[in-house]
Amino acid sequence: MNIEIDKKIDEYLKGKLTASEIDGLWADILANPEYLGHLKTEAQLMAYYSKRMPVQVADNRIKMRKSMIVSIAAVTVFVVALMWALLLDTGVHPPQAINRIDVFEMETPAVTRSDNELIAESGLILLEGYDLVLDGNDPDAMARFRDVIENYPDSESAVFAKLNLGIIAYNTQDFESALSHFESASAAEADTDEMIRQKILWFTANAALLTENMETAAVYSRDASNLNGYYTEKASEFYASMQAYLKQ
Repeated sequence: MNIEIDKKIDEYLKGKLTASEIDGLWADILANPEYLGHLKTEAQLMAYYSKRMPVQVADNRIKMRKSMIVSIAAVTVFVVALMWALLLDTGVHPPQAINRIDVFEMETPAVTRSDNELIAESGLILLEGYDLVLDGNDPDAMARFRDVIENYPDSESAVFAKLNLGIIAYNTQDFESALSHFESASAAEADTDEMIRQKILWFTANAALLTENMETAAVYSRDASNLNGYYTEKASEFYASMQAYLKQ
């Protein structure tokens, strides 16, 4: 057994690894496939003990349990992606999709009084939905976001609502729904900030990869890389990997 890989797996499950360190763990397990079973076993044990944890406890214990549940969900995505990579027959692998999307990536417009009361109202509904997400009430939050899409379909708020629905679906591993929501958001004609458009394109590329829509993943990562923003470099690397994978 490799003590260093064991340590990395333990720290990954506890959410202590950085993005670059997770990439390193990915490389280690690709080189040592026997550790895939170890990772799955540790994740299952964490799931078992988290379920046994009392719910009505002090706030710090509740937060700990939520953190463990998030880690388990991330491990599931990691394992699925890793098993897929291990089954490939060639030496060129597709890029690794992001494990989950932070809820702080959700969007809500600034709520100010203006002549356009429809936009202001849609913003209030979005904020209400976002607050419900932070409270852990995804079903009611999703209902609020759908209200915005139905009642204000051509607004920027509808774009944000679709993005937010996509993030919820992505984090619950419903990648088909996430892809649908993200693609709908990216196709909207509302005048949206370039950095937000890039974020939507980047998330769409990742959802496409996890649903094995490889050409689609390449297109959206290319489009994201052509915009200036936080995800430009990541999208460029992702697109380069997709090109290499698709050309083999």
